[in-house]
Formats: sequence, C-alpha cells, structure tokens
Amino acid sequence: MTEEPKLNEFMSSGGLGTFSLRYYSAEVEASFLIDEASFLIDDEQTVEPSLQVVYDRSYKMNGKQVDQSYWLYFAPEDARAIGSALLAWGEANKEETP
Repeated sequence: MTEEPKLNEFMSSGGLGTFSLRYYSAEVEASFLIDEASFLIDDEQTVEPSLQVVYDRSYKMNGKQVDQSYWLYFAPEDARAIGSALLAWGEANKEETP
C-alpha cells in the first residue's frame, strides 16, 4: 500500500483539521503545526482555502537562546506541488529494509 491512500483515508476521516509534528535533537527543538482551517484572500478579495504550516524552532547560538517562528500559507495547487516534491525526494532517498 502506498502512502497516498493512507493520507486520503486520514484526511477523509476528519484527521487533518489541525495536527502537529514535533522534532527534537540535541541541537534544535522544532514543531510543525498544520491547520487546514486557514484561508487566503486574493487580490479580488475572494476567500480561497489554504493550508497553514507554522514552523517553530528553538536552539542555542553562541550561548544565547534563539526562538524563531515561520508561518507559511499554501493554496491547494501549491500544497500539491510541494507535497509531490517532498514525496519524490523521500522516495528517492528512503532506506531499504532487509
């Protein structure tokens, strides 16, 4: 089974609304908050669905604590293009299991 049907099942079951992923290493603590309830307003003031991704990270640089947040908004076609690129890269670089 490929990843796409699993994702479709997850999304259709209402699981995408908002979720977060956390990552921690000795160098950086990071989280991704993904929220499909966000909207973009274009130049003509029409409301379009969008996917909001908030990337927060915290790390030390030169002994000082640094906290950063990045807010990204994707229209559906942008999310598909970026998702396809990420999946292709992941597939090309996956480790083979014995």
